[in-house]
Amino acid sequence: FEGFGMPVLEAMACGTPVAVSNIPALAEVAGRAGLCVSPLDVNIWANTLRRIGQDEDWRRSAAEAGMAEARRFTWNETARLTAAAYRRAFHV
Repeated sequence: FEGFGMPVLEAMACGTPVAVSNIPALAEVAGRAGLCVSPLDVNIWANTLRRIGQDEDWRRSAAEAGMAEARRFTWNETARLTAAAYRRAFHV
């Protein structure tokens, strides 16, 4: 169980195409750049991994999209969103 998806984010920032379980935290991080699949469907995972291994065009496109998607997550944005959450929680 991954709480945010830091490994996915780090992989994308390095230009590594990603496939992730379609749970909300991982799907949010992968965005449109990754392949999001059911965590329980072995056949879908097998087909997804086959595609990743065989589709060079997709890998190249996913690597570029992943690096762009990863740029959305900065420490400044994290701090801004965290402060906003605290303000909402405490009605400040």
